[in-house]
Amino acid sequence: DKSGSGQPRTSHRSMLGPSTARGRPRRRPSSADPPRRRRRARETAHRALAAQPWQSPSVAALVRQATSKAPSDASPMIIEGPRGTALRAVGSATDHAVAGDALGKCIAERKKNAVEFVEMLLPPPLTDHEDARRLKPVAEYEDLPISKGATRRREESDLVFGAVLEYSDAFGKPKIVNSTAMLPEQQYLEDGRTNSKVSHLLTAGRGSSSVVWAGVGRRSAGVGEGEMAVIREAVVDSRAERLRISRLRSIKPYSAHGW
Repeated sequence: DKSGSGQPRTSHRSMLGPSTARGRPRRRPSSADPPRRRRRARETAHRALAAQPWQSPSVAALVRQATSKAPSDASPMIIEGPRGTALRAVGSATDHAVAGDALGKCIAERKKNAVEFVEMLLPPPLTDHEDARRLKPVAEYEDLPISKGATRRREESDLVFGAVLEYSDAFGKPKIVNSTAMLPEQQYLEDGRTNSKVSHLLTAGRGSSSVVWAGVGRRSAGVGEGEMAVIREAVVDSRAERLRISRLRSIKPYSAHGW
């Protein structure tokens, strides 16, 4: 794990904030300009967030659970391979085990040695003195250190996101589970538009939506879209069976990627 490399910390807000104004004269805005500028700022912020779905507010809420001292099932997980960190994730230990098994099956199925002999590193019990050290991997997952210019674009293009979502009733009991590779908030809207059960649960049923597992993989370390699709669908199947809840059906990862 390279989390102790002294990477600079950033915040969600700093990554999505407006750009710094250039020191040049500007024309006096007309009365129609402020709404237009606000709309453009919202669109820019939305595009930035969609390009970095791990910065999702729903993912951030799960990360806060994992880093909080309050009792929680959420914890960080790191899977290391020969080419460095292959997957960072946050969720329950049970879901992490399912994700690790799914990745192992991907490796065997595709008969590739690139990410062979991966090692799963789960956080050990810690004392208060050691607590800050445990949070380093989570902080790096939450705010991936991104450089500027071409280096930033290369680093972003190397990352693959996946998340498992749950829809619960008004009492917080899980009812429906799904997975996504996009910004979770976008998937909530899509599920509400296309699935009557989700729509009814979130409106008339006064239910809620949340991310229960999220991961960021690295293509260069052997976890691309195909592997991430298999991982998140495995977690969905496991939760649906374990909690006896419905799942939203999607294209099977193997058929989707031609395996």
